[in-house]
Amino acid sequence: MRWIVGGSSGIGLELAKRYLQAGDSVGIFAHDYIDEAMITLNKHRPKLKKTKICVSDVQGYHADMLDTEQLT
Repeated sequence: MRWIVGGSSGIGLELAKRYLQAGDSVGIFAHDYIDEAMITLNKHRPKLKKTKICVSDVQGYHADMLDTEQLT
């Protein structure tokens, strides 16, 4: 499982796509755009079927890394 903080956009989202393409499971954390990121990653599913990735291999979590109470 690869955990990516800030995985809903930019470099984090691209890393998630590449890890999925490599056959890894991915968990992304972000305070915004989780739903959009999950839609984007799931749109890549047809390209990823060759690696036999299933829906449970991608998980998104809402988290604000500046709110330390959320992280405990």
